Amino acid sequence: MVRNAFWRKWSRSRHFALQPGLSILRAPSSQMERTMADPFADDLAQRKPMQHAVGQDLSALSVDEIDERVSQLQAEIARLQDARKAKMASRDAASAFFKS
Repeated sequence: MVRNAFWRKWSRSRHFALQPGLSILRAPSSQMERTMADPFADDLAQRKPMQHAVGQDLSALSVDEIDERVSQLQAEIARLQDARKAKMASRDAASAFFKS
């Protein structure tokens, strides 16, 4: 009797629904649905992009981690320089168009 009362209370609190393709009842879970949609979701969630802050304490980083950050920052500098060149060219073209 206690087991049935517990089950009724628990099942109502979980809003059980029969999912298509499954023969069991389960509570909807966004994490479970993401995992079913993308089986590699956990791998992507564990690999967070490294964020570097200017003046950050580097004593806890290994030499390999520092080298990786240096290469990432160099790639970001190159990307920023390319974006700056494109914006400068656009601005120069606009100013030349409106001057003539």
